[in-house]
Formats: sequence, structure tokens, C-alpha cells
Amino acid sequence: VLTIVASISFTLYFLLGGLNWITAGGDKGKIEKAKGMMTNGAIGMIVIAVSYSIVWIVGKALGIDILNPGALLNNLTVIQN
Repeated sequence: VLTIVASISFTLYFLLGGLNWITAGGDKGKIEKAKGMMTNGAIGMIVIAVSYSIVWIVGKALGIDILNPGALLNNLTVIQN
């Protein structure tokens, strides 16, 4: 869920930066601000992708399906019953 929210946030932030760049009208300060927004959005998306990958790798190494907590909780309730 958080990955989806982050992806939507990235898209909106990146598009907002692009729109700011288009409407800057040649103002260097506004263009730099728009470039910064787009760069920060891209860096944020990279961080989300890398963290997702790390969690997946750790889950595989430990033999736990960390990215599917529903199945993990279901297994716990089956064990208790």
C-alpha cells in the first residue's frame, strides 16, 4: 500500500515540477526550483524502489514473506488453531 501511495506521490510531484518548469517563463529561479522538485521526486522514487528490494531480499533470506503480511498473519492463526 505504501509503495502505491509513494508512486502516486512521485507522479504528482514530478508533474507539478514539470508544470512549474513550463510556466516559469524563462525565470532562472523558478526553473531551478522546478528542476529541484523533479530531481527530489526521482530520488524519492529510487529510495522507495531500493527499500522495497531490500525488504524483499531480507524476507527471502529469512524465509519470511514480509511483503505479504496477510499470508503471514493467516499462517499465525492457523498455527494457533
